[in-house]
Amino acid sequence: MPSRLFRAQSPVVVMALLAGCGGGGGSDPAPAPAAPPTSNAAEGFWSGRTSAGLFADVLILEDGSTWGVYTDEARLRGAIRGTSRADQGRFNATLTEYSFSDTLTPEFQFSGQFSPRARIEATASNGRGLFLDYRPSYDQAVAPQGLAGRYQFDGGTVFSIDTAGGVTWAASADCLLTGTSQPRPSGKNVFNLSLTYVGAGCSQGNGTRVTGVAHLDVATTPPRLVALGFRDDRGIGLIARAAKLDGPPPEPPPAPTPTPAPAPV
Repeated sequence: MPSRLFRAQSPVVVMALLAGCGGGGGSDPAPAPAAPPTSNAAEGFWSGRTSAGLFADVLILEDGSTWGVYTDEARLRGAIRGTSRADQGRFNATLTEYSFSDTLTPEFQFSGQFSPRARIEATASNGRGLFLDYRPSYDQAVAPQGLAGRYQFDGGTVFSIDTAGGVTWAASADCLLTGTSQPRPSGKNVFNLSLTYVGAGCSQGNGTRVTGVAHLDVATTPPRLVALGFRDDRGIGLIARAAKLDGPPPEPPPAPTPTPAPAPV
């Protein structure tokens, strides 16, 4: 498939922070709380194309929540968020689309054909289509130590995940994104993100919270981090598709030294 060739060989790395990208109309963007996994035949990491010719990376979780990133050959173009289900060869989804070319966030109902762990071909009533192939990297369980590493973002900045799941990204000299990445209870190659922007120079605003998911696509060389997170107001707070850099993963920062108790007077 052309999309697989692009992902395996292209050096392009794309990432965006969109303070003005609104939400509304979609389902709650926060990751599902820890709970016993439910059954969903559509669960997995899917890659392919849209009917508009964009590349699509789509995560469908065990609870049906759906997160997707759209790119062209050079840059991020948008995202999708919603729910998906599959049963007896049929696929159905309700997805909100976030386009970077405008501020609209329309919701679409998709339906189509589904082959378990193989193929999704679905079309919305307005003609929008998704044509996706299953990627087995979803089933290759990755521990926090496997996700740990440094990922190259635009502008030469580096997104770091340490071996304990701590996340750090210096967006600028006066803006830091920090938080955690934790495996979901499904045991698959997917992680919950809980992040906060800190600093007066953050376009998202100091103290803005972002929750979302991340997947490490280990089928590509180098592996690629696909991540999507939303603010509390359902606007996009983080969207990334970034190559993993060579080198050992960062270690967690040392625990702070306790302050000595004052000597008795």
